[in-house]
Amino acid sequence: IVVDLKGKHIYPGLIDAYTSYGLPEAARQAFGGRFQIVPVTTKPGAYGWNEAIKPEMNAKAIFHADGAKAEDLKKNGFTAVQSWGHDGIARGTSVVVSLGDERDNQVMIKDEAAAHYSFSKGTAATNYPSSLMGSIALLRQTYLDAEWYKNQKEEYNISLADFNSQQSLPQIFEVTDVLNVLRADKIAKE
Repeated sequence: IVVDLKGKHIYPGLIDAYTSYGLPEAARQAFGGRFQIVPVTTKPGAYGWNEAIKPEMNAKAIFHADGAKAEDLKKNGFTAVQSWGHDGIARGTSVVVSLGDERDNQVMIKDEAAAHYSFSKGTAATNYPSSLMGSIALLRQTYLDAEWYKNQKEEYNISLADFNSQQSLPQIFEVTDVLNVLRADKIAKE
């Protein structure tokens, strides 16, 4: 096979697998001074009941190349990045993109690279979970709900449908310490 690379450059490069490059910043919840009880989502649409579970967040749908940030990354030896929203317990899917200066659709290498998780509730307006134990319980319950959802015809739920569709992707769990590695591993084995 002969590939004509006239006018092209081939060079080695690093891949940054932990970025939010090209994605908008997650809106932070403002503290209003008074404690408000928000037991279920107020987000409009056929989504799940808890805003910390957001598998519907697909990085490919909101990605936009950023030339200035790409140049900074390239100066440090990076040529591609994996990017996803770092917010919530079930965080949706990531996108892998090159740091080229082409249009958004031309820099995409893989549109759904992996499904991402953490024990951090993030910016969800719902009060639950408010502890590590609650985050673990909510994630376990989401796996059970998603299993139930596969076999029912009574309702449509965007969050559970997307959660189920992502189970064949690589699963990446963000943790902050060794004990959370063990906790994530236990959930994976379940």
